[in-house]
Amino acid sequence: MSKTNDNHITRQWHIIQYLISLDNYVSSETVFQHLQAQGIAVKDVRTIQRDLNSLAEIFPIECRKDDKPYSWRWRRVDNNWSYAPLIAL
Repeated sequence: MSKTNDNHITRQWHIIQYLISLDNYVSSETVFQHLQAQGIAVKDVRTIQRDLNSLAEIFPIECRKDDKPYSWRWRRVDNNWSYAPLIAL
């Protein structure tokens, strides 16, 4: 696997973990700052926005579009479902 793909997967994995750990919506800028603080190389906030849009097509990620900047969170689900298997990966 190429270094670019490794970085892309690592970045998106960190985004997923970060959203799961939160209770509230966060902006793309906040996600960007979090990744930088974790030492994850990110070109710009637009990269994070693209990642979030892509991830939201696959995972239960919600985007609040009623205000700008848009904000994101991991969708809340009923208490019978667990994120533990996903987090354990």
